Amino acid sequence: MDTNDVSRRGFVTAAGATAAAAEEENSSDGGDGGDGGGGGKTVPAFGAFLGDANGYEEGAVEDARGQDAVTVEVGAGGGFAFSPATVWVSPGTTVTWEWTGEGGAHNVVANDGPAGLDSGDPVESGSYEYETTDDDAGITTYYCSPHQNQGMKGGVAVGDDVETTTIEAGGGPSITIPDQALALTVATFFAMTSTLGLGYFREVSRRDPGGLRSFAPRAAGNPVLRGHRQGGGPADRRSCHRTEGKAVRATHHRDDDERSSGPEADEGKIVPPASAGQQGGDSPGRAERCVGG
Repeated sequence: MDTNDVSRRGFVTAAGATAAAAEEENSSDGGDGGDGGGGGKTVPAFGAFLGDANGYEEGAVEDARGQDAVTVEVGAGGGFAFSPATVWVSPGTTVTWEWTGEGGAHNVVANDGPAGLDSGDPVESGSYEYETTDDDAGITTYYCSPHQNQGMKGGVAVGDDVETTTIEAGGGPSITIPDQALALTVATFFAMTSTLGLGYFREVSRRDPGGLRSFAPRAAGNPVLRGHRQGGGPADRRSCHRTEGKAVRATHHRDDDERSSGPEADEGKIVPPASAGQQGGDSPGRAERCVGG
């Protein structure tokens, strides 16, 4: 078994182990995905009316239950928002809207719900207040009539007996990949990495058969000469091919000193024919071209 075979087997084994580990990790992590991240926050369900309200976040309701009073700013956030946009209070809590004097004239008008909110005509003064105490449980949404289209809206929830919604911890439900999709993904990844890896090793084997690691440059009219095998081998590697009826012998010396010295180290130099004994069995009269490493 050569080095390339060992490398290919090691690559395939490592890729398979990585894919299996990824699938096992997803299975263990995704098993409890239905919990939505381990609980959430319960808040009043104010509905779609506040979907475009300035400063409103579904999970950012001001929970003032148990308090005697709460204050809402009118004209916050650049002059066109209520702050906080939504509050949750107990029955009997006094809610006071205080004008900031920003954004022009404002008012408070009920949109839907049990509380009859109505502060009257829009007021621009920065010292104006509107106060109400509501004992009727429920959810009431409201708006500023001059700036409703600009998102100046709000909401008040009274009591514990109101419609609620649960906001998952982390901002939303966890994402779980179905088992079939996961298996297909893992199989595709494994197939792609295996194909690329085997293609790489096959190319290395094609370029370097038998573990050769050095290459001689291609000379015009001559074959490509490959270097010696690392870690041992004969001093010379000889190859011979025939062109136009002449046997051409290419000599690749192992020793750098041998390549750099001697008349036969010059590429393209013709060595006079030797006797059959001296040529190691070659027929006399053939020209020998020696190519340096």
